[in-house]
Amino acid sequence: MSIGDLEHDANDVVFEQTEEKKDSKLEQDEKKTEFVRELFFLIILGAASIALLIPSIQMWMNKPNANAPGMFPTIVTVGMLLCDGIALVQLLGKKTAEGSDMDEIGWEKLKFIIGTEVPFTVFVMMAATLLYVASLKIIGFYIATFIYLTFAIVFLYKGDRSKIVQALLVAAGMDLVVYIVIDLIFQIHMP
Repeated sequence: MSIGDLEHDANDVVFEQTEEKKDSKLEQDEKKTEFVRELFFLIILGAASIALLIPSIQMWMNKPNANAPGMFPTIVTVGMLLCDGIALVQLLGKKTAEGSDMDEIGWEKLKFIIGTEVPFTVFVMMAATLLYVASLKIIGFYIATFIYLTFAIVFLYKGDRSKIVQALLVAAGMDLVVYIVIDLIFQIHMP
């Protein structure tokens, strides 16, 4: 072997070690990002479950019996909260077992992860859904549903004007189906 071959082999070893360090760092960053992503989702799910649980309990307390309208939603949201709590404990337990790097997960990284995990379309639809829920008591179920569905269809078709008539027909059709099934057949009056 010549000196040139030994230098070449040494350079290959250094290059491989550098690549392994890069891969290791990338893998650690992905694990941290995955942890924050899961934690963020579980927090949002827990908040949504609590937001749904409160009106469900209020509805159930108006007529506290087994056939009360709020009983099923209360049971479902309590189940959602239990599952969310179990998943949160498991996630935090797994992170503790691996060793915690929570100091390295700062506000800037959290904003970046939320920005990449919640694209603009999802953000707009989440905001529209919150507005829809808030408007239910103000303008009523059928009008709010019609506006929400029309907006959602047109927005998700990226404002395609040819879909406006289709969106209006689908929204009106859904309102009609809900009215017939819920109001007329089951005789549950929507707000």
